[in-house]
Order: sequence, then structure tokens, then C-alpha cells
Amino acid sequence: MFFIVSRLLGFFITPSNILVGVGLVGVVLLPTRFSRVGCRLVVASVVMIVAVGVLPLWVALSLPLEDRLPQWDPSSGAPNGIIVLGGVISPSITVARHQVTLTEAAQRVTTAVELARRYPAARVVFSGGNSDLFNPGVSEARAVGAFRKVGFPVEAYPVNYRTTGSDELLSISGALMGGIGNTDDAVHEWLGLLAYWMTGRIAHLFPGPVLPTRRSSAAQEIASPLTQHAKR
Repeated sequence: MFFIVSRLLGFFITPSNILVGVGLVGVVLLPTRFSRVGCRLVVASVVMIVAVGVLPLWVALSLPLEDRLPQWDPSSGAPNGIIVLGGVISPSITVARHQVTLTEAAQRVTTAVELARRYPAARVVFSGGNSDLFNPGVSEARAVGAFRKVGFPVEAYPVNYRTTGSDELLSISGALMGGIGNTDDAVHEWLGLLAYWMTGRIAHLFPGPVLPTRRSSAAQEIASPLTQHAKR
């Protein structure tokens, strides 16, 4: 039930859907006696779409998510296990085209291979599922806060960064839809953290780095710093 509700709510509170929805309402009102209101809604929709797409709003939303977990420090010793979060495969396209189709999160797999070669004694576990509400039968087989909630300490190995750092806050996006898509993803992550915290699935709203006393008790998690909460 939580999954279904979260997916449905996620659709209606996605920034791009809201911005387009405002414009559509305006278009519907144009031929009515509320045409003035409709015109204002259409203009507001266009202005907000351009602002979200061009201005570095997505960078401001993404930086706290990407920078809260530092780069992994290998000096503490080798890990016992490596957990690779899902999201690297497009299940529906993979089935339809009869070949494995990777997503933009493919670096999780390449990094896992690199770590597996570096630490051959570590066990590699792939964790994932299917987040498609309308095609649940296809699966490609969880995140830092969720693991810790069940008493399983992990250290994050962030990959798939989307920002270069705080300097990007002064930049202008060269692709309108790229900025909007990144904003959607960042808002999705913030809302995911809030939902998981409110329902008790994570102990802290904004899980930060925890340094374990012994590396032998921890596993390694390979995840995108921006999307590591998307696959739970």
C-alpha cells in the first residue's frame, strides 16, 4: 500500500507535472468567462517552466543530497561485502528488446566490478526491484538510512554525481528539459526522505555519515548520492 500511494502521490507532486498542469488549467479557462485568470495561469506556467529549466534550482536541491556523504575512505580496511543498489537496468526495455538495457546509473555496476576486483574476498549482493506501478511483473532481480534502521551498518560509496559542486550554483542550464528533469529527481529524493522518515522506515530525516568502529561489521553500498533513496 505504501508503494502504491507513494507512486501515485509522486506523480501529482512532481514539479514538471505541476507546472504543466497549471498551464493546462489556464488553457481550459481561456474560452470561458474566466479567460483573464486562464491567461495569467498560462503565462505563469511558461515563466515557471523556463525558470526551473534554466536557473540552477536543481543544483541547490541536489548539493545537500550529494555532499552529505563523503567519499569512501579505504584506509580503514577491506569490506566484508558490497551491496549494489538497483536502478541500473530498465526492466521493461530489457524484456521487450531481449537484451540488458542499462540506465544512467550504470556506474553502480562498473564501480562494483572495480571494488570486487580490489577486494576479491568481499561478497557482492545486488539489491533492487521494480518501481513501475503499472508493470509490476517485470523486475531487475534498499538505501543508507533504511539499512541502518534494521541494524545493518553500511558505509556509502557515492557514484553517479550530477553536480560539480557549489560553483555550479552560479551557472545557467543550457538545456531547458535537463534542468526540469534534474529538479524532478531532486524533489523526488527530498519527498522520499520525508515519507520514509514520517512512516518510520528511517530513523533520521537526513541520514548522515556514520563511521563504524570496525570495518568488519559493515558492508559497502554502491549508490548514486542523488538516487540512493529511490530504490528501497
